Formats: sequence, structure tokens, C-alpha cells
Amino acid sequence: MKTITSTLLLASCASCLANTFGVTGTEGYGTLDPQSIYHITSNGNTTKVANTANIVPNSLAFNPVTNVYYYGDHFGTDLYAYDVSSGSNVMVADLVNHGMPADYFLSGGADFYNGTYYYSPERQELTMGPDTVPQQANDIYAVNFSADGMSILSHTKLDITLPTGWSSIGDFGDIAIDTSTGILYGSSWAVNGTINDGAFFWSLNLSDPTQQIQVLGQTSLSNDNVYQVAYDAIEDAIFGNEWLTNEYLVINEADGTVVSSTPIAGNFYDLASSALPDVKVPEPSSTLLLGLASLGFTLRRKR
Repeated sequence: MKTITSTLLLASCASCLANTFGVTGTEGYGTLDPQSIYHITSNGNTTKVANTANIVPNSLAFNPVTNVYYYGDHFGTDLYAYDVSSGSNVMVADLVNHGMPADYFLSGGADFYNGTYYYSPERQELTMGPDTVPQQANDIYAVNFSADGMSILSHTKLDITLPTGWSSIGDFGDIAIDTSTGILYGSSWAVNGTINDGAFFWSLNLSDPTQQIQVLGQTSLSNDNVYQVAYDAIEDAIFGNEWLTNEYLVINEADGTVVSSTPIAGNFYDLASSALPDVKVPEPSSTLLLGLASLGFTLRRKR
């Protein structure tokens, strides 16, 4: 593991219960800071936890037992962790060395459940003549961690059964795991490699040996509702953020429809679930370190 020198600004919220978490990228972050991890309450309030390493972060997940946040390189295969105990960002591993295909990137979705980091990497989009082939995710991977949450012990690829007519899991979106049931929820589109496929909300029972994806709802792409999603252990509900809407949504687990929405200060490249109702946000830091250099490029529009 390689420790990354990094700025951090811990949330000044010593007694807040955890709801969900989000990570900002290099665009669409509104009044929030870029490349940063945030705590998000169910009413849409956001409190900064820390800066990430100097990459474009995605595939965020939170380990409530060790107080470790995991995130991936949107344009690469390296997995990072922000360790609250040390107040530092650490490069944990290149996931290519742990079963991830070399031609994929950590721009998809992720979540943490029962000692395991679940993620779905994407093959980057390709431009072929006048058409653009969307990013595609074909598999979900599980990475098991040591007790301290900083070393990978093992990895596996889930043996997923796709719904009839799907050629892939599609372009993310995000995944979120309901820690009270072990059900993984997903939001993706272009499951057949075309933007005309529409957007899907689906589920997968992690304890089901067949690991059959169940389609819960579908909408036209014009609604643009491929969500970043997370399970809120306090509210026992799925929350989401639709890109560039500056809204924090409650999503119906049965069909993916929006139950309610509230304004939020910015948009997130990925959301992460809270696994235990009594998880606390880290204590505030008394020291503000030097800031990270901001990235000098702009991302494409991120879903």
C-alpha cells in the first residue's frame, strides 16, 4: 500500500448519525468542493468529511466497522481508501491484480456490505463513426478485506444471471445494498449497448445462488433518471441523486419511482450506503492542511 499525501477537512458534526455518503468529482459539484467525500442527511444537508487523493474519484463505499471510505479512479483501476483513524488517503491496490479486467475502469458503481466491497467496473465509451457506444459493465466483483479494512484478502466475480434480452448490466448509474436484507439495487441504462434502451432500476439478492437480476422498473432515457443510489440505514430507504438536478431523492425500492425530493448543494459521481444505524461521522479536525491541486481538465457528462 502507498500512502498519499492529501488535504483533509473532517466534518464538524461530532454527534451526527450517518445517513449516506457521496463523493464529488471535477464537474457538477455546485457549491460543494470537488474531489471530496461528504456526509449526506436525509433532508439533503451535506457536511464535508475529507478530500480524496488527487484523482477523479468514483465507486465510493463506506466500511462502518473500520471507518474507512473506499473509492476508485474514474479513469483507472486503482482502489483508494480514506482511513479516518490516520486521516490519510491510501492507495490500497490495483484491482487488476485482484480479478478486475485490465481494459475496464472504476467509473461504475460500488457499495460495502458484510466486510466486502462490491463494485461493477465499466469499459470506457468508444466513438465509432457517428455513433458513441456507451460505457458498459458486464460483471459485479466482490473484494473481501482484512479486519482493519486496509488489505485485500480475496476476490471473486459474482455469477450473475441477466434478464432476458440484456447483453450487459449496462452503463451506470450505481449500486446500493440494503444492509437489512442483503438485496443489491442497481440503476443503469443501455443494457444492449445503445442509448435507445432506456433506463432500468433492478435488484439482485446476494444470498440467492442463481443471482438473477430482477427488473423492477424502466423509464425512457428522456427522463434521464439513471441515479447514483445509496441505502440509508436510519431511514431504511434507498436515496438517490440524479445527475445535474441538485436534488436528493427518496426512491421506491419496489419499482424505482421517486417518492420525494429535496434540494441539495451539488451532485455526486457516486453515493455510498450506511450499514449500521449507530455509525457516527468522524470527529472534527482542529487542523486544516494544505489544499490539493485541482485537476486541469473537464470530464464528460457523468451519469
